[in-house]
Amino acid sequence: MEKTIGQINNIDCVASKGNIELRCDEAYYVTAYFQTKASLYDLDHYVKFIKKVEQLVRTHPDYKVYIGLLMDKGLGNCAVMGNIHKEDAEVEMHHGPIFNLFDICTIITDYLIRTRGNCSSFEVAELVLEEHFKNRIQIVFLSETAHQLTHANNAFISLRQSYGDLNGFLDVYKEDLTESQKAIINRYIELSEEHETDFSQILKLRDTIKTFK
Repeated sequence: MEKTIGQINNIDCVASKGNIELRCDEAYYVTAYFQTKASLYDLDHYVKFIKKVEQLVRTHPDYKVYIGLLMDKGLGNCAVMGNIHKEDAEVEMHHGPIFNLFDICTIITDYLIRTRGNCSSFEVAELVLEEHFKNRIQIVFLSETAHQLTHANNAFISLRQSYGDLNGFLDVYKEDLTESQKAIINRYIELSEEHETDFSQILKLRDTIKTFK
């Protein structure tokens, strides 16, 4: 049974089959509030959904609060060029070096769909932010120059230079990683061994991925 529960600018908000749908007579499609594995099967739609989640996270007031808390802990200096401080040049927070924010949003989206059957962009964003405050999201502060160097593969960021409990994150969401994301972790371990950095942390990360199915 369907029930119209509101209307904004000729867009009807309809409760239908346990979901909420946005409908408009002038549109050729119906947008569901809760997404499922079936509704996110189309890759283009899935990517648009994840990018919307990213936007919700980055523009949420708590995101700025989180960055401020890290700054207060003294993490606002460039991880690659240690002589560049936030007082000297613009230093921004980035996700990584292993998973970027898009990866994190896909993992948590797939987690909610696996455990609950559906999710909304707002629910995913809320859980992503929650994981930030639990310090289970790996982040690194970089100056603009360092950021350009890392994207050009001219600088390697070790686990020691980053902040966040990656192993704790993987313990919770290991079942929701794609094969591609698992390959990214393995490649990072190889690069760390080549650069001879963070042996103890790399060994711990290696032990964690041994538990993957």
